[in-house]
Formats: sequence, C-alpha cells, structure tokens
Amino acid sequence: DTAVGISLISSTIITLNNTGTILGSIEDLDGRGLSLKTTSSITTLTNSGTISGFSGDTATGILLSKSSITTLTNTGTISGSASGSSGIGLQLKTASIITLTNNGLISGSADTSDVYGIYMYKSSINTLTNAGTISGLVTNGESGAGIYLTQSTITTLNNSGLINFISGGYDTPDSAALHLNDNSSIDTLINSGTISAVQGDDDDYTLAGIQVVDESFINNLTNTGLISAAGSGDSNYAIFINDTSSIGTITNSGTISASSDEDDDDAYAIFINDSSSVGTITNSGTITASAGEDDAYGIQLDSTSSITTLTNSGTITASAGEDDAVGIYLDTTSTIATLNNTGTISVTAGIKEAT
Repeated sequence: DTAVGISLISSTIITLNNTGTILGSIEDLDGRGLSLKTTSSITTLTNSGTISGFSGDTATGILLSKSSITTLTNTGTISGSASGSSGIGLQLKTASIITLTNNGLISGSADTSDVYGIYMYKSSINTLTNAGTISGLVTNGESGAGIYLTQSTITTLNNSGLINFISGGYDTPDSAALHLNDNSSIDTLINSGTISAVQGDDDDYTLAGIQVVDESFINNLTNTGLISAAGSGDSNYAIFINDTSSIGTITNSGTISASSDEDDDDAYAIFINDSSSVGTITNSGTITASAGEDDAYGIQLDSTSSITTLTNSGTITASAGEDDAVGIYLDTTSTIATLNNTGTISVTAGIKEAT
C-alpha cells in the first residue's frame, strides 16, 4: 500500500506553490508527500510549507521517477521520516532537476535503516544551491548521506549552509555527508558552509565528509568553509577518494578536518587510495587530522595514487595520542610530482612516534 499527498503519473503541473502541508502518511510500506512518475513534470515548484512522507517502512518527501522539475525553490521543509526501512527527503530515479535552491530543510530520517537528504540514481541536477540544511539522520541504522549520487551528476553545487550526515551508531557502513558512487560526478563544488559527518557510537565502519568512490570524480572543489568527519569507531576521512576516482583541483582556504576519539580508530584529512588521483591541491588554510589513540594523517596516498602538484602556504597537521602521526604520507608506489611548501607541516604524537 502507498499513501501519497499529491501523485502525478504522465501528467504536468506548470506552477505549484505550497505554503501549507502536503503529507503522505501510512503505518507500513510507502509514505510520500509528492510523487511524479512516468514522464511527469512540474515547471516551477515553490515550497515554504511542508512536503513530507511518513511511514513505518519507507518514507519520501518528494519522489521523481522518470520525471522532471525545472525549478524547485524550498524555504520550508521537505522530509521523509521512517521508523523502519528508509527515510529520504528528495529522491530522483532516472530523473532531473534544472535548478534546486534550498534555504530551508531537506532531510531524511529513520530509526533502523538508510537515510538520505537527497538521493540520486541515474539522475541529474544542473545547479544545486544550498543556504539551508540538507541532512541524513539515522538513530540505529545502516548507511546514509546528506547527498548521495550513484551513476548521477550535479553540474554545480554551491553550499553556504549545512550538508550533513548524523548517526547514533550501530552498523552504519561507509557513510558520508556527500557521497559520489559508481561513476558519479560533480563538475564544480563550492563550499563556504559546512559539509560534515558525525557518528555517535563506536561503530566499526568508515565515515567521510566527502566520499568519491568507484570511478567517480569532482572536477573543481573550492573550500572556504569546513569539511569534516568525526566519531566513527573505524576510520574517519574528511575527504576520501578511492577506487580509481579523482578530484581535478582542491583549493582550500578553510578547514579540512578529521578526528577520532580516544576509543576510535584512524583519522585522515585527505586520503587518496587505489589508483586514485588529485591534479592540484592548493592549501592556504588548514588540513588537519587528530586521533585519540590510533594513527593520524594530514594527507595520505596509497596503492599507486598520485597528486600532480601540492602547494602549501597554510597548515597541514596531524596529532595522535599513541600511534603514528604523519603530515604527508606516501605508500605503495604513490607519487607527488611537485610539492611546494612555504607554510607549516607539523605533527605530534604521544607514546609511539611522529613522522
């Protein structure tokens, strides 16, 4: 069974203005606020009210399946809240949005399973501008993200607000605030706000602020704000690039930070692994990693990964309570073609060693 506030199937709405409440609520199965399926479209959607789905199973605020929205402007709330399987604020499945502007809240929440603020599968957004909050919140569930892309593209993502993933812990594998998976891409990512992932339990899985994996890429990343990850019982990565993925340019005048508590595992500010690459890193801000007990790395390259040019006029730091602390670490035939440093690269370690 499905409960849907407004449902379009092979249909069109030119202008939809919502200042009230659009709600799909059901005890089990699917609850959706607004659903567009089978080549449906909305030209202009403006929401200053609430569009939400609620369910004991799967809940979605707005679902687009083989459909499109030209302009979506949100100053209200778009949410999917589930006590069971998954909660998704905005879901795109083989769908498109030309312009998405969020000054309100887009959120997915669940007690026991997957959560996504925005979930994209084989879909595209031309311009996403966020000055509000895009969030995934799970209490005791599995994976999630603030924004998740699989086989999808965002041309321009401009964040001056908050993109986050928060977990209470317990079996939350490979989660991130911003997650690009399976040949996904962002051409231009500009962050002057906060992109953060926080985990509140001793959970034995990785956690990342930005995760770029499985042959995905970001062409240009500019950060004047904060990109961070903290709290996983396994490894915490502010920026994690893996599986033959890449970022063309990282320009940082803000803070890129990973931290692990005393009982947690390793912390990596920037980790480049498995034949992945970054063309240019220019840092005039802070790149920092701190671990309460285990290893901390400011920048690590592993398994035949590379940086073409690394220029640091800022600070790259690592601190570890007991194990290794390394500012810049290269392993297993990895390379940096050119390293220019006029700033500070510093490490501190407790019982064991600093490198």
